[in-house]
Amino acid sequence: MLEILIHKYEIIDAVLKMDCERCEYNFLDEQEFVLKKLRTIQNEYHHGYEILKEKLEKSGFKIKYTKPEKVFNSDSSNPKMTIRYIYVRRE
Repeated sequence: MLEILIHKYEIIDAVLKMDCERCEYNFLDEQEFVLKKLRTIQNEYHHGYEILKEKLEKSGFKIKYTKPEKVFNSDSSNPKMTIRYIYVRRE
């Protein structure tokens, strides 16, 4: 999906702010050339930051994140969550 938007709108050096209730892990499927079109990403994570951090660092980003907080959401398909924010910047 991100690749389609970047191509359609000819995006270069974009800032991406996401808060999409667990779709943040879709980054794991993006190809590196797509991620290189982004300069900054701010994102809320719901089930830990570790795999996002690994993928984005491999694509050349510097990562900062807020201290994870464990919560329980009985309405979620996976009620045990580790949430907070991840901030990503390409130098």
